[in-house]
Amino acid sequence: MNEHERIMTALRDCDRQDLYRDPQSLTVEQKARYEDILRRRQAGEPLQYILQQADFLDLALFVDQRVFIPRPETEILVDTALHAVRHQPKTCDSILECGTGCGNIAISLARGLEQAHITTVDVSRDAIDVAVRNAQRYHVKDRISFVRQDWRDFIKTAFLRGCKFDMIISNPPYILSEKILDLPADVRQEPLLALDGGPEGLDIIRLIIDAAWDILNGQGLLALEIGDGQHQVVMQLIEQCGIFKNVALIDDFSGTPRVIMARRRIGNNL
Repeated sequence: MNEHERIMTALRDCDRQDLYRDPQSLTVEQKARYEDILRRRQAGEPLQYILQQADFLDLALFVDQRVFIPRPETEILVDTALHAVRHQPKTCDSILECGTGCGNIAISLARGLEQAHITTVDVSRDAIDVAVRNAQRYHVKDRISFVRQDWRDFIKTAFLRGCKFDMIISNPPYILSEKILDLPADVRQEPLLALDGGPEGLDIIRLIIDAAWDILNGQGLLALEIGDGQHQVVMQLIEQCGIFKNVALIDDFSGTPRVIMARRRIGNNL
């Protein structure tokens, strides 16, 4: 849907096809709301925050200024991970997601993999609150553990606690710190924690790759979304780590390398 259609379907609480199948004039209240939406958009506020809804795959998720707005590129991450799991002989029973956000990744995986339990970690209490709300709406809260903790601390201590996972998946912050101010005005309204990936944009990506040997089960899957132009250095990090096989790079809709998938090898077997 284009932006006008999104606004109209929200105002009328209907599907896109109903806008054309059953066109109706807006009520006085709806017209006032429409004008308020346009005013806020012109001021640079993201439409998803105004409508308090973001579409992700087949989900309609509650979002507000407390959480990062899901992007279509992350749909590729989830779809690719689901495809990989469904075409492997071993079941995927335990999944770690680094960065909860509004819950889009964890909820999609819980709905797509009914046998899996997802542990999702985020330092933001606000993000956890939003994600729990969305998980309750889609009746998957009982298969998701919401952990409020800094990713770094969780990952560093997971092995000591005996935590092992069949998949690690993340859409981590990957924008270079110095580039944050260059982002569009509406993007800069989203939580900084979900954007700032450090001086090279690789802080969390490095951490996840380094921890994979300890907390991924044998032949466990690593699935990462990466930023523009980062694929070569991330591929090098994975190769230098020396614990992965079947490394694959997946492009987004514009042909930009966006997702990296790899499997942890077993022992010294390649």
